[in-house]
Amino acid sequence: MTYVTHQSIASRMCGGLCGSLFGVAIYLLTFLLAGWNEGAYISGLEVLEHAYEVVDEHPCNAASLPQDGSLVFLEGCQLAGLPEWPAGEFQLSGPRTGAWFETAVEMYQWREVQHSETRKDAVGGGSTTVYWYSHERRWFSTAQPSPQNCDQSRPTDPCMPSTACHAGQGHCNPPLPASPLSGKQTAQTGAIRVGEAARLNSAQLGQLKSRRPLTPASEVLRGEPATLPLASLLPRNCRWDGAWATSAPPGGPRVGDTRVRWAVSAASEASVLAAVGAGGVMVPWRSGVRAKVAGLKQTLNELREGAVPLDEFFDALHAEAAGQVWALRFLSLFLFWLGLVLFTRPIAIAPDFVSCIGRLWFRPAVGVPLLLLALAAGCLVLRLRRRASRGKRARVQSSQYLQSSGASLASQDVTTPMPPAGGCGCVGGGGCPVVGAVAVPMATEPSRAMFHTAAPAGGVPTVTTVTPASIYPQIDAVARVAPVGVAEPVEAVPIGRPV
Repeated sequence: MTYVTHQSIASRMCGGLCGSLFGVAIYLLTFLLAGWNEGAYISGLEVLEHAYEVVDEHPCNAASLPQDGSLVFLEGCQLAGLPEWPAGEFQLSGPRTGAWFETAVEMYQWREVQHSETRKDAVGGGSTTVYWYSHERRWFSTAQPSPQNCDQSRPTDPCMPSTACHAGQGHCNPPLPASPLSGKQTAQTGAIRVGEAARLNSAQLGQLKSRRPLTPASEVLRGEPATLPLASLLPRNCRWDGAWATSAPPGGPRVGDTRVRWAVSAASEASVLAAVGAGGVMVPWRSGVRAKVAGLKQTLNELREGAVPLDEFFDALHAEAAGQVWALRFLSLFLFWLGLVLFTRPIAIAPDFVSCIGRLWFRPAVGVPLLLLALAAGCLVLRLRRRASRGKRARVQSSQYLQSSGASLASQDVTTPMPPAGGCGCVGGGGCPVVGAVAVPMATEPSRAMFHTAAPAGGVPTVTTVTPASIYPQIDAVARVAPVGVAEPVEAVPIGRPV
């Protein structure tokens, strides 16, 4: 069945504000988590360093071990006193001895999956959410609730009420069979010896991970068709299929079909690091190292399967500590990001108040080019403003230079004796004095002063442009000489400061 819900813009903003407050709380708590993580890591390293300094290695055949709270290490000792687990109705073959015994039972069942799709309203800034449900069949180790809504692949598909479970009709799940029971049975604390004088505690038993699968005897499985629902899974109504004994027919499982498999602990020897208590039962070793953060245990109660030397044992503990601290570091980074996202949620909702903004689609293909275009326009405006400021400053400097050198912005005649043509190397010879000069500020380059020089006998009139030392600080001034009527200078001659 399809459900449609509507959320107004006020409701969305209220939710966004609540999320923002929650984001602030997450952000602040993440600082505490990050600090605790680093403090716990340093404290854990101090515990391991102190443990490595004070640990005592003992042989597996030692008749007695110190029970004074000191740290004891046993390497590769045989596990003795392993219980043998009953075979039950399936008559499991192979050795059934181990620290624990596990029975895994699964049933093929229906599961209801909820789907949703949210769209923003074109007007008003609200949102509309459409919900629909689909059904799937899978193997589950726990009982699943029967679907209560009809099965739809898409929200536009017709809803068939017959698919919903009602009064035992439709997609309904039967109860799990009464037997066999799923679960894990573990030996009692102190029941299993490691070496001659030590016994494993419950925490160490939980660190035995290796397993050995068990199979029922083939002659007890009859494979008769099972009638659903199953009251019990028995050898007569199941067959062996891969790693499971199942009631499912060869053509495929039916809803209500059940399967079961068995496993036992495969550990036969272990290395342990802990203290020894009363009766030889191992207990957590207390390091006495002061914890840098609250809530951190400063004890060691470790077990590794097989014969693990002391150095490798501590290397493994260091690796575990490093893995844990990095996992929490990544978690802290994620929580930091989540807190910022929740905090800025109202900002993301705010544009929807304005309909013309709220309907925009923010896509990288559109947003990135617009951002680059805006940056380019900003750079162009900044460059033009700098050029205008530079020109204004240059005009002021040119005026100050001409006034300090005795030249006036108004036109004036300067008459000096003229040497013979070519005597001083005008226009190629260099060193000609300025004759009949008229100071005329140039419109295009206001930082320079232009002088019109009278032509020597038989010579060509020239225009000399003098650039003050404020523009070329490495020399007093630069004179650019060009024939009259020529737009660009043809030669640049360094000259001294005008007098």
